[in-house]
Amino acid sequence: MHIKDKFFSLFEMAYPLLFLVPFAPYIGGLFFVTKFSELLFSFDSFIGLIAISIFFVAGFNIFNAVYDYKIDLINKPSRGIPSKKISKNEAIFFSIGCFILSLSLAYSINFNFFILMVINIFLAILYSSPPIRLKEKYLITNIIISLSFGFFPALLGWSVFGEVSNLNWPFVVSVFILYSSIGLLKDFGDYFGDRIYNVKTLPSVLGLTNARKWVIFSMVIAYCFVLLLTFLNNFKPTTYILIFFLLWVWHINSLLVKIEKVKEEEIVINMVFLGFFSVLSLIILNISI
Repeated sequence: MHIKDKFFSLFEMAYPLLFLVPFAPYIGGLFFVTKFSELLFSFDSFIGLIAISIFFVAGFNIFNAVYDYKIDLINKPSRGIPSKKISKNEAIFFSIGCFILSLSLAYSINFNFFILMVINIFLAILYSSPPIRLKEKYLITNIIISLSFGFFPALLGWSVFGEVSNLNWPFVVSVFILYSSIGLLKDFGDYFGDRIYNVKTLPSVLGLTNARKWVIFSMVIAYCFVLLLTFLNNFKPTTYILIFFLLWVWHINSLLVKIEKVKEEEIVINMVFLGFFSVLSLIILNISI
């Protein structure tokens, strides 16, 4: 196969839409530790953060695709490995290269950032590869996704300019809680393959209808918990919060009512939207304190 076709297949396996999912926590972490004017003067750090995010997510997705190829034969047969456009060894080599690039850029920012990225990559490997393969552990998979795409990006965004010892824990914990519920959406796209290969995700265990109800419930509870957390940190309520909460519930309901019919790309787009929506809500909450 032509080398250009191989790179196109790898790019498709990297799933560029998912590059956007951790951006909101990164930006939120930056916002809570620095002023926007200071961020503009550190534009190289901001660009480096985006590059690190892209390389990490690409490495995560391609590495995961190596061990998910049987499921992809059903869910995504045109992807690189199932269609034999890319070999497993080529995919592993490229994913490791992406991880190394993300670590190299992380080290150029600061040592704390580098250590956090090492932990995040370690979790990504445990998530996909046997014999541990956390992806096959019921609900553990959702915790890993919320850590890799929510919790750690928030920590990493903060650590660019701030000290981890002075971390804004209410913000980081809130991101983790909200992304734990948002991360449940990803399993709907792999439902049919997961059922055949007995991968225990929320939809494959509970069924699509019950899983949809559980996702709505978990997202509402997550948002309510975040509101409670802000109250405990001397939050002064504003009308913005009620507006955001109502929009949140409306959007979740309109999405999940038709979740059985939507494409995986639409699910990821909504994960991105909900992520930015969540972090924006947290920023407004912080302004109101």
